[in-house]
Amino acid sequence: MDISHYPELKTSFLISSSLLAESKGNLEEASDLLSEALKENEDKAGTVVINNLGRLKYMRGNDLEAMRYYEKALFSAGDKVKKRSKSIAFQNLIDLYVRNGELEKASWTFEKFKTEFSNGGIYDKARFFSYQMVYGRQIGNRSLILDSIAAILIDVIPSLPKKSQLIMLVSTLKAVYDLSPITPMLTINSLTVTMPDVHDNLTQLLTLLYAVRQKWEEISMLPFEKLFELNKELFYILTRLADSNLIEPFRQIYGELCSFFRDSIDSIDRKVLSLGEPFVYERWQWENNRLFAARFFQKEMNQAEWPGYLTKVVDHMEDLIQELDDNDAVLLSVEAKLYLVDEVLATIDHKSGSSIQNDLIEKSRKYLTETDNQITAIGNHVSFCSFYIRIAFYAMTLGECSLCSKYYNCF
Repeated sequence: MDISHYPELKTSFLISSSLLAESKGNLEEASDLLSEALKENEDKAGTVVINNLGRLKYMRGNDLEAMRYYEKALFSAGDKVKKRSKSIAFQNLIDLYVRNGELEKASWTFEKFKTEFSNGGIYDKARFFSYQMVYGRQIGNRSLILDSIAAILIDVIPSLPKKSQLIMLVSTLKAVYDLSPITPMLTINSLTVTMPDVHDNLTQLLTLLYAVRQKWEEISMLPFEKLFELNKELFYILTRLADSNLIEPFRQIYGELCSFFRDSIDSIDRKVLSLGEPFVYERWQWENNRLFAARFFQKEMNQAEWPGYLTKVVDHMEDLIQELDDNDAVLLSVEAKLYLVDEVLATIDHKSGSSIQNDLIEKSRKYLTETDNQITAIGNHVSFCSFYIRIAFYAMTLGECSLCSKYYNCF
């Protein structure tokens, strides 16, 4: 059948083909297909497609084109736009304005977002106040973040279905944690002495952790995919508390998290196998999760066997990295390489070890160098900013002084 004679069918085909191309990591092809769908039938393509086209332009480093599509998605379709699509368009556009230093435009757009969503239905409020936390952090407005947290806890969470309540509770906990000036290089005890406002932040953090503890059994009943991501957030937070007496009320949860990750490898393997070949993004996500979960085997294994086991897990990740590089999926490739370096350095002695350990360390050096080359080739794009501190830290750990200095001076 010649689908060129059926415009709506052709548009649907182009959109589906774009999703498949993106799932394989081919962002350029995905972007071209969406552009063609938009030319063929803009009404059928709709705001979701325009948003996604802007997102793909942004991921490929074209901020101006991304902004043009986000503005088009928000302002050209009027009342026909579904609330969820309009919320995404608002958020994308505000983020881009902030990153480009256009704070007046960001503020004006944020106020329009607020007017339309903050007094709407429960899901409108959830979308707005969840984003207001992000926006407040971006512009350094502490009161916006605190207002959002209060609104979510008082107005939003009690009105949501049970499953959504649990997910938003952990998301809000992460927002409070992000607000606290807690970094891998600092402990809770030193922060209470050296950082302003830390007592207020910790009070909020601990209050939410107690709320999580109260609902722990309910949270544990969530589907595996959602539970794994929420448990990772909780683990990172509790790990920061582990060197202080603040961990005591949550020590049992911390232990259960470690057991959960140790027991999750088989479930992750089944998840990856169920995805099939084309779904590169989800495979990337779950290979990262497998690499993360592998660290919890270390204490139970014979230490002579551990490097060999980790090597097998790393091999899975390397296959995926090669596929990402072949398809020019730079952002996913860079993040996958940094995940690999992170887990190797977290579990292997980088100063001395067996030949297998040394091979893993050399792979870490190789991927750190490749990451630097990829970032240098594209330039100082905003998408890479969150990687700089990690690259500097890994380079310092591996004794790569010039690389450490280069990325330390970037932020």
